[in-house]
Amino acid sequence: MKRRQWLQMSGGAIATLGMNQLDLEHKALRYAGVLAQGTGRKRALLVGINKYTGTSKGEWLPLQGAVNDVELQRELLSLRFGFKDIQVLTDEKVTRANIVDTFNHFLIQGAKPGDVVVFHFSGHGSNVNDPDKVHDDGLTGTIVPYDHELPFGYPNTGGVVNDITAGTLFLLMAALKQKDVTNVTVVLDSCYAGAGVRGNLIVRSRPGEFELRGNGRTSKLEMNPRERDEQQRWLKALNLPKDDWIKLRRGQIANGVALLAAARNQQAVDAVFAKDIHAGVFTQALTRYLWQQTEAQTLNIVMTAAQSKTEKFLKTVPNARTQTPFSEVAPGTRNDQKSIYFSPFQTNGSADAVIKQVRGNQVKVLLTVDPGSVEALGRGAQLKLVDDTGAETGILHIESRNQLEAQGTLQRTGNAKLHPGADLQEQIRAIPKDITLRIGLDRSLAPDIETAKQLLQAMPRIEALPLLQQEVHYILGRKDGQVGLFSPGFDPLPDSPGEVGETVTAAIKRLQAQFSLLLAARILKLMLNTQSSRLKVSAAMRVANSKEILAQSFTVRGGGKPMQTIQSLPATPVQPLSRLKVGQTFQLVVQNQEAQLLYIGVVFVNPDGTVLLYPTEQQLAANQEMVIPAQDGIELQPPLGVAEVLIIASAVSLERALSALSAIRQQQQATQRGQATIDAVGQLLDDLDAGTRGSKRPASDVRLVDTRQMAALSIAFEIVA
Repeated sequence: MKRRQWLQMSGGAIATLGMNQLDLEHKALRYAGVLAQGTGRKRALLVGINKYTGTSKGEWLPLQGAVNDVELQRELLSLRFGFKDIQVLTDEKVTRANIVDTFNHFLIQGAKPGDVVVFHFSGHGSNVNDPDKVHDDGLTGTIVPYDHELPFGYPNTGGVVNDITAGTLFLLMAALKQKDVTNVTVVLDSCYAGAGVRGNLIVRSRPGEFELRGNGRTSKLEMNPRERDEQQRWLKALNLPKDDWIKLRRGQIANGVALLAAARNQQAVDAVFAKDIHAGVFTQALTRYLWQQTEAQTLNIVMTAAQSKTEKFLKTVPNARTQTPFSEVAPGTRNDQKSIYFSPFQTNGSADAVIKQVRGNQVKVLLTVDPGSVEALGRGAQLKLVDDTGAETGILHIESRNQLEAQGTLQRTGNAKLHPGADLQEQIRAIPKDITLRIGLDRSLAPDIETAKQLLQAMPRIEALPLLQQEVHYILGRKDGQVGLFSPGFDPLPDSPGEVGETVTAAIKRLQAQFSLLLAARILKLMLNTQSSRLKVSAAMRVANSKEILAQSFTVRGGGKPMQTIQSLPATPVQPLSRLKVGQTFQLVVQNQEAQLLYIGVVFVNPDGTVLLYPTEQQLAANQEMVIPAQDGIELQPPLGVAEVLIIASAVSLERALSALSAIRQQQQATQRGQATIDAVGQLLDDLDAGTRGSKRPASDVRLVDTRQMAALSIAFEIVA
């Protein structure tokens, strides 16, 4: 098989599927001996602000996911970690005084030795000049309350703001330590750099931040005198000399641990997932990961996984700008080796959903999966109710879904009692046959936005949408006089921009084949089930004709085993994607760890959006291994960027779908090749659907894929010069 037959076809733009590389979140499951210390009472103060004062005047960019972050954390802490005392402040209730007073009275004054405390803030962040000059740049980070009091003339002028500074948060944490409350976690999903809109993403930092920063080492914003007075009161109450306080701040945090969404000069983004689920990328990654685990894990492991998942989203966008979550721990505590939130899980099983409400056999559940799977867990999907031992006690047939809530009828198969918080696991996902590709229209297309909308919506299964309202998969926009496709972070896709001066009408006609290829990749994305598949399968990428494993993926719940044991798992930095140079060759190694024959199919997604299935079905005997291709390997060619391989293992034959690919090569026109790719992917799903046994089909508008009969693993890598 020639290299260009494997990895290249004309047209398209990047549509990566899952970014699993070594899948750090899966490796974490192999770690044993996690410290799960005994705990006292559990209390949490959760703060989120979407709408700030001044948003109606255009002074502020309203966020969409900060309040939802609070709900994601509340559900996780209460249902997964057993927190009973949770206070929530959102939007207009999140004044500076309310944050400080509630922290003081609810967390500090109400605390007892040994208590577990969590403080979470989602919203905008900023920087102000620090009179104490703790950092070399003379700035201190802040969290921005609802009553932020923008200076007159902002952003052209600076002035005093009403922010809560890092120094005050340090003192509040120190006050908890003085009361012998050291099991403290502070989560900040905000940032202090690069505010504004990037495509369909909103950066969680005060608008105008860069303009106010001047030379990058100063700011025109000043701390409110009330903030300074607050700090003086706490220093006196804690009997802490100011010089000692400044010296301590130059070290690490005062108490417990801090989980931060981005490094000091990075950007934390507010995004939308699964069409209309808004959240901070970091909070979403953190909470979704923790729902999927089976045992308490150390902060070190959890943050490594959250970093990986955050990178996964931003690379999938794709986005050259980075957001690397990190943690800080109080010195001398080894808190990074203690369990996250200083608490063990309240269950022994991983959960794709948990019960929220029960009325007879009608059950409402909260979906806890990664957003990429949500659209396949609507009407027609089935979830297995499990008890504390993992035994099946019922099957929930989902009848409807609204964002992360689904409801349906439970068919009991055991005697377990139904109760809020009970775990369910995916058994059959329902992939809609009418999945669409959502294209956002950037304002740079003006005055041709309406023309673009009409042309796009005339295409089958294409939606044209305004930005910042719901999830878009790609953006149509104009940059430097060229019309092309961009990521949700408004980075141009390879080979997408046209000639300078090209009309919007001509560009859409030129990109028509790319839209079809991107849609095919989007459908494939809904198949990925590395976490939920029950088949025992693993796959790895290696340098051709060597034993060096570059990346791997394996089914966690199915019991798949990795091919290479990793001895250490550092918390930072995130392990990068494997990088292969143009001209290098690689092979895939697939292991069938089942006691039955499996059929193997391979799909490639190139950086330019090419979708290509390996044209021959492979049969892999029980407990056997195969190398694809067996000889020579696959030689890499441009374009540069992130590519991905999807390995499909099925208990039923995929021959019809794979043979349908021959039609793609026979098509002469790009538009015909694009449609042929969609048809081939549809045939693949039909083959898998035909293998679903004993399922209750609610309608013919979905394809049912059984986790007991199919595993879809992905391995991503980066092609470099």
